[in-house]
Amino acid sequence: MKKSELKKIIKEEINNLMETERNTEINAKELYTYLKFSKGDNFKANWTGAWDMYNVNNVKMVVINRGYGFEDAVSVEGSDKGMFIYMPPFTLANKPTDKEMLLFYADDAIYIKNKQGVE
Repeated sequence: MKKSELKKIIKEEINNLMETERNTEINAKELYTYLKFSKGDNFKANWTGAWDMYNVNNVKMVVINRGYGFEDAVSVEGSDKGMFIYMPPFTLANKPTDKEMLLFYADDAIYIKNKQGVE
């Protein structure tokens, strides 16, 4: 089976397993799942009122503290050797398909330009 065929099957399974509608709030684990299976693809995130496009090389669940307790967040490493950390709450704007990319809203994000030494 070709890699592209497998990727298509995985995306279809994600859509079948996660019956989330557009403009529905999702948690960090759900966003992680969408991003995990979007590896190698582009996505767009909106946390400032504008859509920023980025790509997925690696994705991880992380725990952050913004001053009012610990919460789950999502870390996405891109091909530019940088890393975004997206902070909840998240809203799904568009599920990834063969013709459309993943779009989501995040409450906030931080970009780390060179993650060298960060692990």
